[in-house]
Amino acid sequence: MEEEDKGLFLIFCQISFMSHNTSTPQALSNWKLFLEILGKQVSIRNSLFWLFPLLFVYVALVVSEPYFYKLFVDNLQVSIGKPELFAQTSSLFMQISIVWVLLVLLSIGTFTLYDFSIQMLMHGDWKKFALTTSKKIMQLPMDYHISTNLGERQKIYDRGIDAIWNTGYEMYLNILPQIFIFTSLLIFGFYINPLMMLISLSVMPIGIIISMTVGKKVHILQKAANDLWDKVFGRFGDGLTNISITKLYAREECEAKIIETVIDNAGNKQFHIRKIWSFLNAGGKILEFMGKMGVTITGVFFILHGKMTLGDLFFFVALAGRIYAPLQTLEYSYRNIIRHLADFAKVRIILNMENEPNNGTKILTKLQNSLSYNHLSFSYPSNDREILKDISFAIKKGQKVAFVGHTGSGKTTLTQLLTRFYEPSSGSIEIDGTDIRDFTLESYRTKLAAVFQDTTLFNDTIRHNLEYVRDNVTFEQIKKACQQANILEFIEGLEKGFDTEVGERGLKLSGGEKQRIAIARAIIADPEILILDEATSALDAKTEAMIQDAFNNLMEGRTSIIIAHRLSTIRHADCIFLFEKGELIAFGSHNELYISSSVYKEMVDYQKNGFVDEGVLDTIAAE
Repeated sequence: MEEEDKGLFLIFCQISFMSHNTSTPQALSNWKLFLEILGKQVSIRNSLFWLFPLLFVYVALVVSEPYFYKLFVDNLQVSIGKPELFAQTSSLFMQISIVWVLLVLLSIGTFTLYDFSIQMLMHGDWKKFALTTSKKIMQLPMDYHISTNLGERQKIYDRGIDAIWNTGYEMYLNILPQIFIFTSLLIFGFYINPLMMLISLSVMPIGIIISMTVGKKVHILQKAANDLWDKVFGRFGDGLTNISITKLYAREECEAKIIETVIDNAGNKQFHIRKIWSFLNAGGKILEFMGKMGVTITGVFFILHGKMTLGDLFFFVALAGRIYAPLQTLEYSYRNIIRHLADFAKVRIILNMENEPNNGTKILTKLQNSLSYNHLSFSYPSNDREILKDISFAIKKGQKVAFVGHTGSGKTTLTQLLTRFYEPSSGSIEIDGTDIRDFTLESYRTKLAAVFQDTTLFNDTIRHNLEYVRDNVTFEQIKKACQQANILEFIEGLEKGFDTEVGERGLKLSGGEKQRIAIARAIIADPEILILDEATSALDAKTEAMIQDAFNNLMEGRTSIIIAHRLSTIRHADCIFLFEKGELIAFGSHNELYISSSVYKEMVDYQKNGFVDEGVLDTIAAE
C-alpha cells in the first residue's frame, strides 16, 4: 500500500471508522476485509495522483465558506449607525457575494467532476469483481452447489459484489472528502482562535467513545442479521423452485407463514440494530448542540470583554456546524461499511474455496478403445459412508451398456464420477489407459453428453438451449438434430418456432418435449460418451416410443451408458451391469442375467407383476 494511503487510514482510525479496539482479533479482521476491498479497486488507486488535486480544491472551497460569514458580519457591524459608509459597505457586500457565489459554483463543479470520475473508475472495478466472482462460483465443486441453497447463494453473490461498490463509494465519496474537510477546519480554526476551537471540540471525545462501544456491538449483531436474511432468501428461493408442489397441495398460506416466520426473525434483528443507530443519532445531535452552545456562550463572553468580534462568533458557530457534519457523515459511512464488511466476508469465503480439481494437462481428442473403472470406491465429502466399493469393469468403444439396480445402489453416482462432478475416494476411471483426471476438464467434458430424467433448460428460447452446448453450430445442424430427436415438427408448429421461450427450467414444455430437446442438444454436442439417466420414466406409450427412437439415433456409433429402472429400455444393451448397495454383483446380457442372477430376475418379475406394461416384460422374460 502507498504511504499516502496509510496516512489516510491512520487519520481515519483516529477519528471514527473501524473504531473497535484494534488489539482485538475481530478488529484486525475488519481492517483486513476493509483493506482487501480497497485493494480490489485498482483503477481508483492508480488514479489518485489526478483525483486528489480535484479533492483538495473542493475541500479548500468548502472550508473557506465560514470565513465569509465573518467578513459579512464584521463589515456590517462597522457600518451600523454610519450612513456615510453605506455606499462603501454595499459595494463590499456585493464583491464578497459575487466571490462567494463563484466559489460555491466552483466547489459544486469540482466535486461533480470528482464524483463522476470516481464512479466511472469504480464501475470498471466492480464489473471485474462481479465477473471474477461469477466465474469462481461456476468453478466450485458440484458438492458445494448441491449442499447449499440456491436463493442463499444468489443473495450472498448479490450482496458480496454490491459490497465492493458501496464500500468504495463510502471511502472515496464520503470518507476521504470528510477527513480532509475535518482536518482543514481544525487547522483553520486553531489558526484563528485556538481556545474557541478547543471548546468546539470539547464534547467530541464523548462521541468517539460511544461510537467505539456501540460499533463493536452492532458489527456482531449485523453479522447475525445477515445470516438470518440469507435464510430468508434461501427459503423464498426454495419455495419458488417448488412452486408446483405448493400449488398442487394448496399450501400457499402455509408457505406464506413459513416465509413470515423467517422474515420476522431477520426483521426483528435488523430493527434492533436500527434502534441502536437511532439512539446514537440522538446522542450525536445532543453533543453537537452542546458544542455549539459552548462556542456561543464563550463567544458572547469574549465579545462583551472586547476580545473578539461578532464576526468571529459567527465564524466559529458556522465552523462548529461544519466540524460536526463530517463526523456525522463518517458515522453514517461507518454503519454502512460495517454492513458491507459482513456481506463481503461471506463472498470472500467462496472466493477462497478450492475449485473443482483441474490439474490435468492432456487433451482428450477421441475415445479409441475402452472406458474402464478400476478398483473405484467413493464416499461423499460430507459423509463418510461408502457409496461405491471397489468397482472394476470396462466398456468397449461403441458399446451400449446399462447400469441397473435398486434405488441407492450407486448407479447415478457412477455417472457423476464419470462426468467428474465428484472425484473417487480411491481407484480411477480411465480412457484408453489414461486416468480421466490427467485430461483437462474442458477437453474431457466436451466429449461427454447426458440426458437426464429431470431435464433442465435455461429460461430462454429453444434455439438458445440447443446452441448452448456447441460454438458456431449452424441452424441447419440444429434442425437436423431436432429431426433425429423427433422434436422438429413440434418446434416448427409453435407460433415463434425456435424462438419460443421455454420458461423457468422449461416449465412451459411437457416432460417428453423437454427430454426430446435434451436429446437434440446431446446430438448437437456430438459426444464420444453418452449418459442416459432414467430418461424414459413416467411417459405415455406414444411419447416413450418417439423418445426411444430418438435415443437410438443419438446412441448410433457412440459409447452409451443407460440408467433405467424400467428394464424395457435396456433389454437390447450389449452388456448390463447390476449393482447392489454400492457393489457390482453381476454383469452380462439380459438373458444371461435373468438366468444367473436372482436379484435381476426378481427385478424383472417384480415389474412384470403390474408396475410396467406386462406385454413388454413378457417379451423381456421370454428372450
